[in-house]
Order: sequence, then structure tokens, then C-alpha cells
Amino acid sequence: MASDHVDDSEILYRRVRQGASHYRLIEGRAELTSMAFADRTGKPSVDRALLRNGDPSRTQGAPSDAIVSLKTRAVRGIDKVIRLDAKGKPIERHTVDVQAAPEPANDAHALIVCLPELSDLRGSAGRRLLEALARLEDQSWAIPPIELRQD
Repeated sequence: MASDHVDDSEILYRRVRQGASHYRLIEGRAELTSMAFADRTGKPSVDRALLRNGDPSRTQGAPSDAIVSLKTRAVRGIDKVIRLDAKGKPIERHTVDVQAAPEPANDAHALIVCLPELSDLRGSAGRRLLEALARLEDQSWAIPPIELRQD
């Protein structure tokens, strides 16, 4: 059974579906967009690499999917998730966490959550979370987008 605690040192895998809305190709490299982390539940899902035996292909849903790897410490270090009032004044700051959320078919499953919880990702705080995830400096492609693969 997997540990319920996701350690700061753990690597996370996020599946990125093929398509221009999830990444942009710029001068021979792929740059994530905030849509790569959009999730209808308001909690972007990731897999814990440790529980995938360090094999990012186990996170792919389809061979065309790319996989980005993130460091848990960097995700938890996001400090830009702030809810604003109608005048743009900060009224609530959210901390970001990664929580284990094993599923019957995937014990590596985890969620990126905000505390206090965001009701959805379409508000200003949710957009800030998605943008911050897309811009994490120490992310890398564990499996690059199909357009950049050299078979």
C-alpha cells in the first residue's frame, strides 16, 4: 500500500494531451500552457513517479500523450494563488499542496489542491494556480510532445 504522505522530494507526472491548447511549439521546444493543468474537478491530477516505478509511460493514456515531470517541493512553493475582490484587492491567499488520492486502478494518483479549497479553476485564483503550474522553472518533459520525439 502506498504512503498517504507525498514527500517534498517526490517527482510528479502530469499527462499532457496532444494539442495546441495544452502546449505551444516555439523554436523547436514545447512550452506548456495553463490549459495543460485545467481539470474539471478544480484539482489537477498527477501521478507519483515513485509509485509508477519512475516510468512516465505508465501515466500516458494514449501513445500521443506527453508527460511533464514536476517536483512536489516546487508545486508546494507556489505562492501566487490569491483570490481578489471586485476591485482587485487581495481577500484570500491559498497555499498549494499535493495530496495522495489513490484510485482502485491507480495507486500513484495524487491531486494538486489549494487550501482553503478553490470552488473551481475559472476564477482569478484558479487561473493563477494554472499559470503558476505551467511556469514552474524545474519542470521537464519526461515524454516530450509527439511533434518533438525522435524515434
